[in-house]
Amino acid sequence: MKVSLRAACLLEREGKKRKRIYEVVKEAYKHRNSLVHGSKKRPAAAEWFRNNGDDLEDIVRKTLYLIVELLAQGIELIPKKVDKYFFDRGLRDTKAVIPTCEDIGSLIHLPPPPTIML
Repeated sequence: MKVSLRAACLLEREGKKRKRIYEVVKEAYKHRNSLVHGSKKRPAAAEWFRNNGDDLEDIVRKTLYLIVELLAQGIELIPKKVDKYFFDRGLRDTKAVIPTCEDIGSLIHLPPPPTIML
């Protein structure tokens, strides 16, 4: 929940867009855990990533854009400084000034996984 909330508030001002980022990041983290820690849900998790790659790509692109913009301003947004930046800038406020990067969609699509015959 913390990662999802921080990502949403760092990257967007508008409520619906924030909620969408929150939901995508939270769901991605859940499916990531299925893949990394092993679970019977691995096939469903892999399918989720295939179906939501565009949204994840846009979130990563926005995050990289934000980090570059902040570095240009002399602000090093490393993990242990995220909370300070988050609260000092009032980023929970929908009127906060947030550098934005337009969603442009996926540049690539992952092919379906190969079928394994046993």
